[in-house]
Amino acid sequence: MTSGTEQTSDNDLVQVPQGFEVSIFAEELSGVRMLKLGPDDRLYTARSSAGEIVRFDLNADGTANGNPDVVVSGLSQPYGLAFHEGDLYIGETHQIIRLTGPGFTEETVIIPDLPTGGHWTREIEFGPDDRLYVSIGSSCNICEESDARRAAVVSYEADGSLEETVGEGLRNSAGLAFQPETGELWASQNERDNLGDDLPAEELNILVPGGPIEHYGWPYCYEDGLPNPEYPDAQRCAGKVGPALEMQAHSAPLGMVFYDH
Repeated sequence: MTSGTEQTSDNDLVQVPQGFEVSIFAEELSGVRMLKLGPDDRLYTARSSAGEIVRFDLNADGTANGNPDVVVSGLSQPYGLAFHEGDLYIGETHQIIRLTGPGFTEETVIIPDLPTGGHWTREIEFGPDDRLYVSIGSSCNICEESDARRAAVVSYEADGSLEETVGEGLRNSAGLAFQPETGELWASQNERDNLGDDLPAEELNILVPGGPIEHYGWPYCYEDGLPNPEYPDAQRCAGKVGPALEMQAHSAPLGMVFYDH
């Protein structure tokens, strides 16, 4: 998708693996974040800056059939989308809501009072255990948080009850996806700033729901156990889980999806 203000050239093309190609799905649509295919075979997307969720009808070849419909508006920085038992769940920066009924017209707040400020994205994903997993980023670039939900992934029952911490020390896991064979939760991490252009690497971290609550390093260390200068005591990095994959510094990995080809 592109906005009306973007200019494209050969140098701007998204790099994709062999066998894939890039094409424009929809134009004149700014502020698009996460995408999710609904049970009605329509494509839903969060327009975070506009505060709305829109959906596209699809042609047989997968292209957009006309302009999108607005599903719901007036939201506060919507980001993550998830479908569960026919209902649509939306991660706003301060709460999680559930839309039910024909056309998703009935709205219920199931998780209120999420911490706000700092990293605002609330990525959500349902696991194979039917629990809702929510990523809540840090309030800062580098600090010790007073709210244990920050810089963490937490999970809930589908009705918003029974909060549990899944992993901590995760500065800003802006993308979540479950590995379909292992049930592991993969989380893309946007790492800290102010260490220069080449540090630190962005991360892919692997969480194991139902296992011990692991700490993935932030704010004490980055990459594989390197102490942050604000917290030079290397002992604080002992026992922390390093990344499964390191990516280019400041490349800001967001969404991910598993694809069976």
